[in-house]
Parts: sequence; C-alpha cells; structure tokens
Amino acid sequence: MPLTSLRESLRAVAKELVWLTVRYQQGDRPAIGLFCSRRGGSTWLMEIIGANRGVLPLNQPVEGFTPNLTPYQFSRLPVFDRGVIVHLDAEEEAEFKAYTDELLAGRMRVNAPHRFWRRDFSFRTDRLLLKIIDAKAMMDWFDTHYDLDIVYLVRHPVPQALSCLRNEWGTSTKGYLRNEWFVEEVIADPATVDMARRLADHGTDLERMVLNWTVENLYPLKVLADRPQWLALSYEETVQDPEGTFTRVSERLSLTDTDRMRRAAARASASSGLSQRETLASIAAGDEEQVVGRWREQISESDRTAVAGILDTFGVTLYTADSTMPNWAGYR
Repeated sequence: MPLTSLRESLRAVAKELVWLTVRYQQGDRPAIGLFCSRRGGSTWLMEIIGANRGVLPLNQPVEGFTPNLTPYQFSRLPVFDRGVIVHLDAEEEAEFKAYTDELLAGRMRVNAPHRFWRRDFSFRTDRLLLKIIDAKAMMDWFDTHYDLDIVYLVRHPVPQALSCLRNEWGTSTKGYLRNEWFVEEVIADPATVDMARRLADHGTDLERMVLNWTVENLYPLKVLADRPQWLALSYEETVQDPEGTFTRVSERLSLTDTDRMRRAAARASASSGLSQRETLASIAAGDEEQVVGRWREQISESDRTAVAGILDTFGVTLYTADSTMPNWAGYR
C-alpha cells in the first residue's frame, strides 16, 4: 500500500475512534440544517455554530461526492446526477429519507469533528448540525419532513466562482438543467433554459461557474421571502459584522455560548488551505473590506457585463456585478 494511502487509512480509523467516544442524544432543541455553497464561508460558520456546547456538526453528510466520503455515504446514498440532489422520484425519496432518518436519529456519524484537543470539542452532545452543500433545491423538503432550524448562507457569486476555479473544481449545472422539475417549475422560462444550456457548454470559465452559483441558489432565493422562519446570512456580513452575526445566530437558534463562537471565528477555517495567501493575510490583519472586496480587482469589464447578464436573466437581485455586499430587499 502506498505511504499516502496508509496515512489516509490510519487517519480515517483515528477519526472513527474519536466519533465513537462522543455521546449523542437528541435534546429539546431541533437539529440545524446549514445550507450553503462551496467556498462560501460554510466551514467557518459551521465551526462558529458548532462551538456551542452540545452541538455535534456533521460536515456534508448527505453529499455523495466529497473528499472525505464515509462508508455510510458510499453504501447508503443514491447516486445523483452530477452529485446534486435536486428533486427526488419515489424510489430515490424512500432511499434518501431512510438515510436521513438514521442520520438525524444520531445512528450514523458522518464527518463529525475529531479534534478532541480543541477547547470547544463536546463529548456529550444533544443537537445535530448538518452542513449541506448540494441540496439547496431540497430545503423545503427538509423543512417539511424534519424538525429543523434552517440556516441559509450565501456569498457573492464572483469571488465564490473565482475560488472554485483556482481550486480547479467542476460544476454541477447540468445536473440541474437535466432535471425536469427544476427546468419547468424553478426556471420556468424556456429562453432562460436555452441560455443556461448554451453557457454551460460554451461559456467562459467564469461564466460557467457563476451560472453554477445561480442555478444552485435559484430555488432558495425564489422562496426566501416566504420563509421568514429560515435564518438567511451572507458571508460578507459574517466577515464585516461578526458580532452582529453572533447575535442573530444566538437569538434564532437558541444558542448561548457567544464567547466560544467568538473564539471559533478567530480561528482560520479548516478549509483555509484552499484560500489564497492574500486572503488569509487580510483575515489575520482584520482587513474585512479587503477580504470581501478584493475580487473586484481580478475581473475585467467584460467579465462584469457577462456576470450582470446572467444575474439579470435569472432575476437575481441579491448581488450585482459591482456590489460587494448583498441587498436583501425582496428576499428577507
């Protein structure tokens, strides 16, 4: 066995041994579903919420394509087009619900924390936190079938796209565009569908990645104004106003460990190894404006025009091609 494979196997065994030491029994508070995008600050927010006593975070437990795929995910999850869960047929729903039932009952530990030496590690837990990347079109399904506190985290599409491109990640757009329900009920406009399919095949790298952001966030953005029970946050706001974020999270999710959240926020995200040195330096220096706005220096005027065209075509007004902060008017 190659040395790297042996190390990975030993690391996986060590993690599972730690997971076995953590006791979980559901308490009075509902589980938390954190719906988010890649490179959108999701790990950071997961760690902030997960720093509260008794919270057990599970990192991407319903995704079938992750770097840390567990045996549960490999053997129990249906295989979805491009790895995204858009809309389920009867067979898929039965299989997926059986998996999610066991997950929320605490019978499966999928990518739980393993760094037991951290001060905010909990060996006794009573509330699950599920970080979900590839099922934002399923947010109402989760809300209907389970007692969940829903959190929706979003980031400006351009820096999110640039970060994914730097890491040479692919897109899941075609998984949405091949789904009949999504095309007919969510997009609902044939001309927009045609444009999306054309860009998915022939757009620039930035266009294709911004299109990916748009289709994967389209459903929650369309229904968000009618879901006041959901807590909607942006990456930009968490960076610019962390104290305000702690307050909103504490009030809406009945969390009280503000000091532990503050310490967790001060740590670099566990995925910060995927960030550029300049971004990490800005975080360390407390230069929040540079963290959220540096991307504006990295795109051309033609890029801005293309991004604006995509957002306008889909009717997305939360961000513009020039804004750094979200405009929540009409959304929450």
